[in-house]
Amino acid sequence: MNGQHLESRYWFIELHAFWQGLVNSRHITEYFQISRTQAQKYITAYQQIHPLNLVYDKSSKGFCITHHFAPHYITGNANEYLEWLHTQTNEVFTSTHSQLTNASLNLPKRCVHPDVIRGLSKACLLYTSDAADE
Repeated sequence: MNGQHLESRYWFIELHAFWQGLVNSRHITEYFQISRTQAQKYITAYQQIHPLNLVYDKSSKGFCITHHFAPHYITGNANEYLEWLHTQTNEVFTSTHSQLTNASLNLPKRCVHPDVIRGLSKACLLYTSDAADE
């Protein structure tokens, strides 16, 4: 497997954990259309390379960033996450008949704290799961 292929997996692991507050094998299997076993191998490999970045949280059943987290594959810039999220909008949210939008205008770069994005992401996920239950 080439380095660029692995880096895309590690990038996703960091992006999801950093901006959404959690990453688990389900997130990776759904995004890359791979087996759960393979997804777990990517997480394990990432942890071996960057042992201080993620810790398993039993209550959330996933990996969260630690206080020692240092990005190696993402920029840590909110624009990077929002651009990725925008590319996912059509695939993920049209199936639930709701749209999570962010402006497609060229907005000035802003400093957004990851805790704000994590809170918004959780609220959106709760809203979409509640709407799906109705």
